[in-house]
Amino acid sequence: MDFSKFMEEDFDAKDWVNEAFKNELQGAKKDQHASTLVMKLQMYIQEVNNVLEENCEEALTSLTSVARQMGVVKQEATVLKDHMMEVRSDIEKVERETASSMHQVVYLDMVKKRMLETKSALQQADNWTTLSAEVDNAFESNNLQLIAEKLVGMQTSLDILTDVPDHKERTAKLESLKDRLEASLSTQIVSVFSSQNTGNAAHDLVKIFTNIRRLSELLKYYKRTHRTALLQKWKNLNQENNADNIHSILSSFYDDLHSLLHSQVMWCKQVFVEPHSIVLSLLKEVLQSLDPTLDKLILSYLEGTKSSTMEELKDFKELSERFHKGIANFMPSSVLDSDHMRDLSSEIYRPYVQFVRNYNQYLSKDFEIQLNRIVMDGDDIDDTSKVLSNSVSHFFQVAEVSLQLCSQFSNGAAIPGFINAFEQFTFQYCKEWQRVLVNVKEKFQLSKSGIDSLDNFTNSDDSFETFQICLEIAHASSEAYSKLDDLELSLVAALTYEPTTPVSPKRISQSGFTSTLFMFLCDDQQTRLVKALEVKMNSGDSMLSGAFDHIRKVVQSAHRLALNAGVRPLIEQLKKIGSMKVWSSETAGAALDPSLPDFSFSPQEYVTKIGQYLLTVPQQLDSVASQPSACTGLRYANLPFVGASAPDSAEAASDIWLEAIVKSTLSEFIDQILSIQSLSDSGAKQLLTDINYLCAVADDLGLSNSTNQLKNIGLLATANGEKFSEMVAQDLPQRICSGISRMRGLGR
Repeated sequence: MDFSKFMEEDFDAKDWVNEAFKNELQGAKKDQHASTLVMKLQMYIQEVNNVLEENCEEALTSLTSVARQMGVVKQEATVLKDHMMEVRSDIEKVERETASSMHQVVYLDMVKKRMLETKSALQQADNWTTLSAEVDNAFESNNLQLIAEKLVGMQTSLDILTDVPDHKERTAKLESLKDRLEASLSTQIVSVFSSQNTGNAAHDLVKIFTNIRRLSELLKYYKRTHRTALLQKWKNLNQENNADNIHSILSSFYDDLHSLLHSQVMWCKQVFVEPHSIVLSLLKEVLQSLDPTLDKLILSYLEGTKSSTMEELKDFKELSERFHKGIANFMPSSVLDSDHMRDLSSEIYRPYVQFVRNYNQYLSKDFEIQLNRIVMDGDDIDDTSKVLSNSVSHFFQVAEVSLQLCSQFSNGAAIPGFINAFEQFTFQYCKEWQRVLVNVKEKFQLSKSGIDSLDNFTNSDDSFETFQICLEIAHASSEAYSKLDDLELSLVAALTYEPTTPVSPKRISQSGFTSTLFMFLCDDQQTRLVKALEVKMNSGDSMLSGAFDHIRKVVQSAHRLALNAGVRPLIEQLKKIGSMKVWSSETAGAALDPSLPDFSFSPQEYVTKIGQYLLTVPQQLDSVASQPSACTGLRYANLPFVGASAPDSAEAASDIWLEAIVKSTLSEFIDQILSIQSLSDSGAKQLLTDINYLCAVADDLGLSNSTNQLKNIGLLATANGEKFSEMVAQDLPQRICSGISRMRGLGR
């Protein structure tokens, strides 16, 4: 029987019984097996009880022994506590008895130290006197190593004797002795640095100057030696080449500096502790000492060259940038963020700071040259639209190239100067546009003051040709506005461009569109200007607001010109209305009686010509649907009767043009009707017939909402006295009511 199951935590009696009877047969044997199991369990229980009784007896016996041992431990702890109290009392007694003695020991130790310090001071004072005498003998023997040792000893003595009354005099004497040693070593120093000797002589010099705390003076000798040689090379390059060859001069000199960098870093590693910083400082001093300075050399070259100033500046800056990157690539990463590297970088780009600050002036000169190259007048007036369209492409190509050059030259630092120059460039360009538009008006005899009567009307074909030319001119102005939008996007990209550079750039701000500039190309004033642009850009304002204003005026003038050209033939017909005798005649055309019904009257020739013309206008506007920029132009053209419309497609732009022409025609028709002096009953019916015809044409063109005022005029012209009064009471415009009343003689 397996009794181990009883010890398991998840013991289940049913499972155990089922397992015990699992292999037993049916019948009597099962009962017999059960009896056997019960008997075994009883015996097992008895055995467990016996074991428990034995363990309990042993535990009771053990507890008695443990209690006795605990009593013993407690007694020993009490004895220990008493003993500790006695020890503590003894210690306190000893402290009280020896306190004064310890104070005496401390005092004696302090006296001992003071005596030792006094002894050392007396020894050093004596040593200073001794060394002062010995160093003179050493100078006489010209033993430079011995002189250096004596000076080091004197320096040590002087450091200790800081409180002596003649400390300043001793310091001055020591410095004069160091100067004397330095003068004695000057020839050897120059020889070592000139010959690039890396032997014991170089190391001895470094050791001597380090010990006498004049290593900085030794570095000055080192820099002076190489700086003199490099400045002589610069002078020779300028003498051997004329001013026009400045690119070659600068490139050659940068090559010399780069070669020096490699060779001197390798040499300095064997002699000095910080070779990279020393050579970087040398290069900075060389660039600071150039005569003539690089900025003056560049300025002189720019004043004499006929090529693009901006292109030349970009080329010069790229030479300097390649030199700068070559240095940075050679330096270990630990040096790139050092003050020496930043100082050298600043000195490399310093000659260009004035050109960034005055970028507006230099770019304006380039823009003036480019403006003279933009063709604005064609051989024939019919070519004007094509010439103007080409001029827009030319103008913005110049602007894009100039912006790209500005970005390449200054990495965004000269953007304020670019904007100022470009807005002046735009003003001059738009001034030329306005001049051309005036020429077109004079050529086609279009009104300069709006929609009024014109002379020399020929035929509709000529009119539509004129209208198409003027419409294409309007498209060209719209294209100019669209391209200006694109240029501003390029400007934003240039301003937010973050150049890849081996040194840390200077950030104007860390929020919004981050403008990153080379700290070496941007002084404080320029930084403020760029930051102001960034604020304007983040607020959603245009950075080219001045240029947009100039272009917008051109767009408005060009669209008004096209509209005038479109309505000119109609005005030619409408201007006849005031002088027509049919209005005052008792019979229309002397053939019809006023008592005849309205359908007996037919539209007159002038209004049918107007209707035929208007019905042909949609075909003439097909070119608008093919111009993506037409929507932009209409948004800012502010045409009469449609205002600042914002079409969402080129097809919608065609509808706006049609609406402007029709509404302008209807408005002029009303003005001409109100100029009629006298209106008979027959003339009123004829006028109503003409009005209904033109309203029907407007309905066919989908502009029925534009004819309400004209229809009211027709009704007023034919209404009887009572009906007329009722209509006048309906708040119709006073101008129309009084005009019709005057014509019909109702006010008399």
